[in-house]
Amino acid sequence: MNAVLATPPLPPEALIETVLRRMDEGGGFPALTQAVSQIVEALDAGVDDPAVLAGVVLQDVSLTQKVLRLANSAMYAPIGQNIGTVSHALLVLGYEAVGFLALGVRLISSLENGAAGPVAERVLGRSVLAGSVASALTRQVPIDNGEEGVVCTLMHRLGHLLAVFYLPDEHARIEALGHHLGDPEAAARVVLGLDYETLGQQVAARWNMPAKIIGSMDSRADPVTLGLDPRLIALTRFSNQAATVMTTHAAAAQPTHLTRLADQYGAALSVDSALLLGAVREAVDAATTQPVLAGLLRESAAATPSTPVDALDELRQALAAGMPSEQIIAMALERLFTGLDLQRTALFLLEPNEPVYRVRASLSARAANPLQGVTVPATFSPDLVHLILSKHADIYIDNPRDTNIAHRLPGWIARHGLQPFFILSLVRDRRMLGFLYGQQKDNRTLAEADLVRLKALRDLLASGLG
Repeated sequence: MNAVLATPPLPPEALIETVLRRMDEGGGFPALTQAVSQIVEALDAGVDDPAVLAGVVLQDVSLTQKVLRLANSAMYAPIGQNIGTVSHALLVLGYEAVGFLALGVRLISSLENGAAGPVAERVLGRSVLAGSVASALTRQVPIDNGEEGVVCTLMHRLGHLLAVFYLPDEHARIEALGHHLGDPEAAARVVLGLDYETLGQQVAARWNMPAKIIGSMDSRADPVTLGLDPRLIALTRFSNQAATVMTTHAAAAQPTHLTRLADQYGAALSVDSALLLGAVREAVDAATTQPVLAGLLRESAAATPSTPVDALDELRQALAAGMPSEQIIAMALERLFTGLDLQRTALFLLEPNEPVYRVRASLSARAANPLQGVTVPATFSPDLVHLILSKHADIYIDNPRDTNIAHRLPGWIARHGLQPFFILSLVRDRRMLGFLYGQQKDNRTLAEADLVRLKALRDLLASGLG
């Protein structure tokens, strides 16, 4: 861990200057600063002089084609109308929508030209996939200025992209530390002195980007407080979180998480969750024609089940959003069960009016779940579990067949097979709430890093109970 943090972070202003200087020296964004300045100046010129923005668009053949294609799409063009000029497209699409589209196209094209190596391609691919989800949604959901939402979605990970391209050594340390903390934004704050979102916002502010784009990079703030359209922010957040699920979770776990996201954001977007899931499927279908995105999705499908480290940020967000404790419990247990490929796992909670721990929720690899209905007396008993609980401690037994251990196990553990298991006490304000139990398959054992992440997940779960 010390090697990861060997270099102290630069002051934020010096860090921003370093990034901008490296961009000017011709890194992965060879002319992006100048392009952004041109587009922002054109936006500032406003509708009083549409020729300024039209001129910027016409400098880029790819951008011109995208603007004309959008203007001629069924969403905007009346039947039979053929829009062949950028000036006409500006009237149809709106001045600001074209400006936002120009920013997004310039960003992605610059990144694609500069992407080098699998890490850069993976981060860029995640942004492009998120943009594809947002684009599919705007074709199905009547959102005002939906193109702005697509560009806000593309720009959301700007800080992470900048770190990958211009701070490669620091980014490598962030990745290493993130595996320990289970939170890349927290790891970025340690290594850089600020998180990815703040880095992106500060660079965007130096470019004088529109306030909508800068505000949309914050995944935590209340959009009303920022003066932003809540539906635009919901579009941006859903699309980015869906892209994260599709590129970091094992294929078997994706439907559950995507359904949860769709349920969460369906109300904010005033649409049925099935429509949101349809947009995700459309984006995935489109992604299979793009080599980088197709490879990214294949990597996720072939990945081993995600570990509890991926659950930490998700649990934090759920707790911050005030999600009911039953859903928090279900989310945590599912992460434990699938992430560690357990034989069975359960949450025992202390009953408020009787001295007994009762199973609140459990999962089992077998059709018949032997943990359902199990109760554990809270009164002292001379077995290993009660000894641990009396001390508010944790234990991991990797060889329960050891003769010094087997005879001290309670019946509810011993009768289900003597595979490695863990007990993690749930304590809040020095008050015992219950404990987490997990039994592994086929005598597999947990690494030290797994136990660290387990305890971090347990701490989050305890903070949401009681």
